[in-house]
Order: sequence, then structure tokens, then C-alpha cells
Amino acid sequence: MSVALINEVLRDFERYSGDGKPNAPVGHPLPIGDPRSGIHNPAKFRLRELLIAILQAMGDPDALQDILNQLGGKADLNLLNAEISSRQDVDNQLGVIPLSNIAAVVAPDESSTKITAEIPESLATKGVSIGGGATVRIFLPGTLSGALSLQTVGDDERPLRTEQNDRQLTADDVTAGSTILLDRRGGNWCIVSGAVGTEQRPALSQAGIIHLINQAATVTDGNTLITADMAGASLSAKLTVGAGTKALVVVPNNAEGALSLQVNGYTPLPIYLEKNTAQATADDVELGAALLVRQQAGHWIIQSGAVGTATIAGLRSSISLVGAPVDGFENANTEGFLTIGNGQIASASASWTYTDFIPVRAGQVVEYVGGINRDQGAAIAYYDSNQGYVADGLVADPAGSGPIQSLSASVTIPAGVSYLRAATINTGTYGLTYIPSGSTSPEAFAESVISTMEHAAGVEKMRLQAAVNALLSGSALPSKLANLPGIGDSITVGANATTAANRFLNRVAAALGATVTNYGIGGTVLQNSNGSGGAPLNNNGRDRFRGLFTGGSKKDFALIAYGFNDARYTAAPSTFNAAAYKNDYREILVGLLCDGYRRDQILIVGPHYITDIGLKTGSEGFTGQTRAGFEEYVTTAREVAEEFGTLYFDSYAHMRDYMRDNGSPYDMSTFSDNAVWDIGDGSATYVGTLTTVSNNQGGNISPVPEGELWISADIRRLGGTTGRARIQIRWLSSENPDTVISTTSGDYITLSDTSVQIFTNEGTSPEGAEFYDLMLTVDGANTDGQVQFSNITVGQGVISDDNIHPTNLGHEVIATGILQETTVLNQRSGPVITGWSASGSDMLLSWAPVAGAVSYEVAIVEFDSLVIPAAEAVSATQHRFSAPQTGRHIGMVRAVFSDGPGPWSVSNPAAI
Repeated sequence: MSVALINEVLRDFERYSGDGKPNAPVGHPLPIGDPRSGIHNPAKFRLRELLIAILQAMGDPDALQDILNQLGGKADLNLLNAEISSRQDVDNQLGVIPLSNIAAVVAPDESSTKITAEIPESLATKGVSIGGGATVRIFLPGTLSGALSLQTVGDDERPLRTEQNDRQLTADDVTAGSTILLDRRGGNWCIVSGAVGTEQRPALSQAGIIHLINQAATVTDGNTLITADMAGASLSAKLTVGAGTKALVVVPNNAEGALSLQVNGYTPLPIYLEKNTAQATADDVELGAALLVRQQAGHWIIQSGAVGTATIAGLRSSISLVGAPVDGFENANTEGFLTIGNGQIASASASWTYTDFIPVRAGQVVEYVGGINRDQGAAIAYYDSNQGYVADGLVADPAGSGPIQSLSASVTIPAGVSYLRAATINTGTYGLTYIPSGSTSPEAFAESVISTMEHAAGVEKMRLQAAVNALLSGSALPSKLANLPGIGDSITVGANATTAANRFLNRVAAALGATVTNYGIGGTVLQNSNGSGGAPLNNNGRDRFRGLFTGGSKKDFALIAYGFNDARYTAAPSTFNAAAYKNDYREILVGLLCDGYRRDQILIVGPHYITDIGLKTGSEGFTGQTRAGFEEYVTTAREVAEEFGTLYFDSYAHMRDYMRDNGSPYDMSTFSDNAVWDIGDGSATYVGTLTTVSNNQGGNISPVPEGELWISADIRRLGGTTGRARIQIRWLSSENPDTVISTTSGDYITLSDTSVQIFTNEGTSPEGAEFYDLMLTVDGANTDGQVQFSNITVGQGVISDDNIHPTNLGHEVIATGILQETTVLNQRSGPVITGWSASGSDMLLSWAPVAGAVSYEVAIVEFDSLVIPAAEAVSATQHRFSAPQTGRHIGMVRAVFSDGPGPWSVSNPAAI
């Protein structure tokens, strides 16, 4: 495959210089071509051909077949993402090498079949070869008979077996034309799992995963045994469950305590998070979620899936699509160790373990944990392509004490080394962790596929971008940027961050390998609506964005973080409001998209979270907003991101949920009061006579921490029709509750029959305060029922004591959310605009049909003003706008589906 082929298939326009046709254009080379010839729409078969060529070069010719099938049918992206998520669970295999040029040689008497195969050339040129412990994926030929064996180029013919010392597999044991995974163990190829039997689910059979059915949970003494059967009677009869078997298991919703799994009546085995770690419990996993597990060393080891809130972030960071970290000692030999200086195996007791030759490549990192003979043994030895000894890679320190030295070290494979062997004493903790040769990192995979799709008309790059990023990280944010420009208010500037590196924008940029261009200005808003003075507020985003992000200032990405101050501004509600905010946000997005930004190059960061006391804090005009009024802006930002299909991050919800989830429960079980309170289940209910203000202190006196405190609680009225209550902090000079220095009071909250959550940032402690206590305060004069406080939580560090800006931790919370939770709300297809130009006195807009669309909506926008009129509904794939005014205009179109509209596609400006 060549760059010329990519440029030719994925060119922007139909004709190009040197295309071999008559009157070829001059000065319009690939990959762009001649704009006068019209947009080039590559045929689907050309895209498949090109993508498969890329993937073959990467060593995994079938890895994207599911994505290609989805794109070919132009299915809803929800289905595509589900398919991608499925592949994340099933395709994170442990070092799978795909085999190519597979053929079957059947004996004349049909008593046996030798399957021949090769390592793909792209892998072989990198030094990949097959040795002991290798795992391969093989497509079984359609013609098989008798006992089965496999011979790969450069290796001996070896029988296929169910287990290392079990019987040889026959054609009756497998399904011809399907896929299996095989492990090299000793002199055999042992089946790990795969398409054995016709009943197995195709998606799983492609990856060599056993699908389990009839799953049930039995809880005994607080621990859970999950029982399950293989899918299909013939599968159960043909496949043995043992070491190396991979299976998908769903954690029951009623699971508790330590987890174990029993398949088809085999011995129950504990489920472990990792080899040599503790048994997984129900608290470690997400109930109701699927786990990919692999049987190893008497355990079921979790390989992928929903494990805790991070969804195995530790595993995901090292997983690649063709290979993931493996333990080289898993199938090692015993009774031998490596001799220093020659790499030969010396006989020893069963306490010693050594590996076969493991294929490696220069620059590869291998991690070793184990113990070695200080005087005689090598932990790692290197070998050349002929398995001849090169050098010792890791040895003990001869100057140390004792015959055995424990080692924990990483080595980087030097040039000229094609294999290694390792040895260890096996009486303690040991392991040899590496990513097998032929592996492709997720980042390299994503960049290769995404860059290839960039100029492909008819197949939107953003759809594949979202899908691949969902596979890699759960976030739609690009994995890498050269520069991250952001525009917004003082939080974007980085207010109250102690250093530039602590600002949320800088934190995100650092994670993406990007530099920062910060266009934030403190105190600014997005909309250019008139404020209380009858004019727009200074430096608003609507007025600034074109000069910063379009024309000669066009960027590769745009982060927009406005709405926090828009929502706080209450001085001109008739002109400055959420509707005007939405209008101006829409105009900004049209201005960016018509200038050539893709939807996946625009990130809308919704308004950040604000505490109740923050709503009351600010300069003139920026106070007095209600919670509902503020949240209207949060909803509006989300609606705009969904309408245009851009990237979106809900900062408000993320910060709020972080505060809820990371505070410490406050113990109210031992307080005193001047009335009667009912304490139970973490709540406090006032049942006294409410005739005067009643202050009720909590009894859990706590040391004052450094920094500020915030308080969260749920408050509701039990009976009655009116009520007010609040939380206060008492600052104490000692543990004596009578040594009160001062009291910091939150605002009274109006009560209702449903719980209202109050967040109050209370600032820092006064001088001399060593301890604090809480008071639950009910306004007895204005409350005619009982009041219940529950879920009382104390936390610190997210919002500064100015009640507005985030602390360093707050900036970190925002940045982490952007990196992990950025999403695309509207994942439907957007039309590909094929024409936008003047036609007489009219403007003519044309677009390619979108599969599944029931109609379309169109609009014409005057380029200078960017005012967006009401859309028109049409059924054709072309629309004529009659006699617009003279000037430059932008065409907009979106597909409407049975479940709602897709995102807008926006043309470049054209004049009439």
C-alpha cells in the first residue's frame, strides 16, 4: 500500500492533475484535486479495500470488519458505538498474532489434515516469530478431515489439542470456516477458545470468546458463586474449559462479597482482578456489567470490563488492539535456570522456572519480578534471530549477600535481539510482563485509521473518530492535539489556580501533548445581548470568536467554555437570558463550521457548577440567580451541542457529582438540642414545637482542616405547607462545644415535600479555630411541619473561598472530566453537502442522501450577520432558496430521522 493510493482514493475532488483522463487539470495535485470538478465520493468497496490494506499492514486484517459493516449500511451510530464497546470487551486479547495465507493439506486417506499458515509479512519484517507461549488467531479452512495439525513457516508441524497432554483435535471437533485461538504449549497447539460448534455467537467466535448462558448467582456466607453454561450443547461437548479459556460473564445484580465462577459443572474457581492479587469482590466490579475473564493458574482473571468506577483504567492504559500485556512465565518450564554468560539452561530443582524463547523487538519494554541465583543464574538472556545467545539482559548483583537475590526491574530490548528467555525461583511472587511483538498501540491504530478517513466524502470522519475514541478511552475527545485553544471566562483563564500548570485548560493540554492558547477573559459572557446599560457586555464571546478562530486565525480545534457568567447575570432579564445565549451560541457554531471546522474539532464545555452561596456572590448584576435559572443555561448548552453534533462536556454535573461522591459523611448521632430530634438511617428529623428559631448542634466535633469547607445535605419538609431551614458551622477553639469563636451561616432554604440538596461553600476558618461542629437550624417562626436533614456530608477543596472560582483541585476535577467524559450527544448521520452556489437570482443547495432519513431541514444564513432563520422542511436532496439578498450566504441542512434530527451540516460561504 502506498501514500499515492491513499491520496487517490480519498481525494477531496473528482479530477486532479495527472489523473490520466483527457484535459487533466493543471496545478491541482492530490490529495485535494480540482474544486471545479465536484466533490469526489469514493465507492464503498474502495474504502474497504483501503482500510483492509491499512489493517493488514498493521498486522490485523479483520480488526475493523464490524466497523466497516456498520459504515457500509450507514447504521445509527448508537449501534456502531455498541459494536465498538462490544469489541472493547472481546478483542483485548493477550498477544494474539493473526495468521495469513492459510491452506489445508488433506491426507490421501482423509485420516488427517495439515493446516499451513504464515505470519503476515508486515509482522515478520519487524522480527515477529512464533515460539513457546505464542497465541495465534487462525481462520479454519473450509475443507478439513481427520486429525488436525498446524505448521507455520519456520516451525515444525504440531498437533492441535484441547489441552497440552489431551487428545488431538479432529475435524469433527471444530467448525470449518470459522475462527479459533491457539496457544503454543510445549510441542502442541492447544485450543484456547473460539468457534467450536455452530451455536456459538458469531461476534464472540471471531475473537475466541466463550459465550455463557443460564447465568445464576448463589450467595453463601456473604460470598457469591456465579454458575453458567456454555451456549449450545455441541459447544459444551466439543470444548474443554481449562487454562487459557476466555469467557464473558455478567456480574449478577445481587452479588455480594468474594466472587467465584463455575462453568458447565467444572470446579468453581475464584475471580481475581489480576494474577497473584486478592480475590475480586462485588465492591470491585459494576453489578450487572459484563467482564471478560481468562482462566489462569487456578483462577478466573479479569482481562477487561467494568471494574469499579474507572472501568479498569489500569488495564486500558496498556491494552493494544492486537496485543495486550502478558505474563511470560504463564506456560513456563520448571527444573531449570539460565546460566550466566551463555544463555544455556542448567538443571535444577522444581523450585526453578524458565521460559521458552519469547519473540521480542528492539525498543520493547519487559518488566521482570522474581529471584535469581546470585553467582550462576541470569534473570533474562538475549538471543538473535537464529536463537543464538547474544548477551545477558538482567543479572543479580554479585556483591550482594545471600545466594538468591530478589529482582524487580524493567529492561528495554536492544537492537539485534529477536528473542529472550527468562528464569526465576518460583517459591515467591514472580512475573514477566510484556506486550508481544506485533502489537499496535491504540493511539497508533486510531491515528492511522482516522487520518485515512479525513478526506473521505460520504463517510464522516467524526463518526469513526467517536467510535474509535469510545473504544480507546470512553471519551470522544481526540487522543492527541498540537495546540489547545480555549475561549471563556475567568475559570478558563485559570482564576485561583496557584500555577499555570494547575489550570484546567493546561491540564487538558498536557494530557493531549498540546501547547495552550488561552483566550479567556475574566468576567466575560458569551452572548452580545444588551445588558442593563443598553449595550452588550464588553469582550463577549460572540463578538470575539471570528477574530480569534476563523479566517487567518483558524485553528485545528476550539474549546468554548462560556455560560457560567451568562447564567449569573440577572440585571437585564428581558434582553439578556438563556434564549439569547442559545441564539448566539448557534451563530458561533455556524461561523466555525462554515469556516471549515469539523464537528469533532469543537468542544462545548457547559457552565461550571456553582454553590448556593455562590449564587448570592458577585459584583453588581451578577447575583441573585436561582438554582433553576442557572440550570436553564446548563440545559441550553447541552441542547446546542446536541443540535450541532459537536463534542460536549457537562462540567456542571461532573463537578456536582464529584462533590457529592467525595465528601465525608457527617455523624449526627450524638448531638444536643433544645427540642427533640429523631436520629436514624443517617438522617435527623426535628419533631419539636416550632414556635421560635431552634438551633441544634451536631455532636461530632472535628479538627479544622487546611483550606475551605463545603457542606452538602438533603432537606425536606415532613407535613405542613411552609418551612425554612439551613446548615451552619460553629468554629471552636477547643473540643469543648461551648468555646465558640464564631458561626458561619448558610442561607435559609425554602422547604418542599421533596428533598432539596443544598451545597454551601463556607470558606476558611477564623483565626484561633481548632475544631468545628455543625448546626442544623430550623426557622420555627416560619415552619409549620417537621423538617428532615439527611445525607449530611462535609468536603473541601473544590470551590475557593471566594465562592465562585475552583481551587487547584476544582481545576483538576474539570480537566479530568473533560478527558474522560467528553461525548457526542447527537450521533446520527449528517448530510454531505455536494453543492452550494448561485443559480440565477437564487441559491441552490444539494446534498447526498442519508440512509434512514425520513425528511430534511434546510436554512440559509447571511454570512456577515450569522442570523439563523427558522428551518424549512423538505423531502428532496436539493433545495432552491429564492432571491436572497446580494452578498455571501451559508447553506445548512440536516437529516430528520424517526427518532429525531441529526446534526447540521454547514457549507462554505458562497456569493450571489
